Amino acid sequence: MKIIFIIHNITRSGGTEKATLLLSNSFVKRGFDVEIISIASKEGVNIFFEISPKIKVYHINGTGNKIVNFVKIRKLVNRSNPNIICGTGHNISFFLPFIKNKGSKIIAIEHIDFYSIPSLSQLMMKFSYAKLNGIVVLSEVAKQKICHLSENVIVIPNQIKFSEQKSDLLQKRIILVGRISPEKAYERLIPIALMLQKKYPSWRIDVFGGSDDDYIQVILKLVKKNKLDNLHFHPPIAAIENEYLSSSIFLITSKFEAFPLVILEAKSYGLPVVGFKNEGTQALIKNNDDGFIVLNEEEAFAKLELLITDLNLRNKLATNARQNVGEYAEDKILNKWIYFIQNVI
Repeated sequence: MKIIFIIHNITRSGGTEKATLLLSNSFVKRGFDVEIISIASKEGVNIFFEISPKIKVYHINGTGNKIVNFVKIRKLVNRSNPNIICGTGHNISFFLPFIKNKGSKIIAIEHIDFYSIPSLSQLMMKFSYAKLNGIVVLSEVAKQKICHLSENVIVIPNQIKFSEQKSDLLQKRIILVGRISPEKAYERLIPIALMLQKKYPSWRIDVFGGSDDDYIQVILKLVKKNKLDNLHFHPPIAAIENEYLSSSIFLITSKFEAFPLVILEAKSYGLPVVGFKNEGTQALIKNNDDGFIVLNEEEAFAKLELLITDLNLRNKLATNARQNVGEYAEDKILNKWIYFIQNVI
């Protein structure tokens, strides 16, 4: 069976790209033929995350002209003749009904909060998603928001590669991992870092992620203005394991998240998680069990302070965190996908 994933740019270091590659690699292990169409990337550019050599990637070097991109994608799909075509976002999935081959099944995989999508795009989805064979969402909360678009919406979470190693939780370090862009709300770190610097000056906050140039400059100006010596930004790292292992708390500040893979990663390395309330944190953090869900900067610092001052609490939440990620193991998630493909759509 042949599956094609269509994605904006498979070479990037984001969560959608990582989740798509993890799933693609898993399908290949089970004997599926997998291809990826990457719209915005150019041939020869390195792919940030691990990819099986058995996966064929088409880089179409797309432009802002959606019609030209559509023609290129349609041509590739015709030539490839896949059994399954998966779109990895609403901007891609809404045109799947217009590129499918006879006999192909078309699936939308939703990686972002439906309520964060612009109204015009939601209207377009209402028209086109009814023509899809299925929609895959990442949580029950997401399903409730999108179930009006199709009778065939299923929850299949992203998978996690479970770590055999775990943090000793003795490092005075809080870590964040994710693209430095406005929806991640890194400005929330400023008051948190100020309170941390005043009360616990030996602790630091490190952020790893690619950046939106304009937004990162705003954040860096705020860091300089507030004379923060404990808040540092770093480029993305493919082998992020050592950064998790040398940290003691994971923090996520996003306004909108559907299913942040970084939370599962952090939990697999035994880090308690503090996250601002959104769809993704509600799905992945078990409040007061393996982390805390907070509403504002003051509450975030209060929970961080609890973890900073109580090693026993850190260890308790960390133990629960590693136990709770078991349900996202590779085989369990892939089995759900295969059942969906073979028996539902």
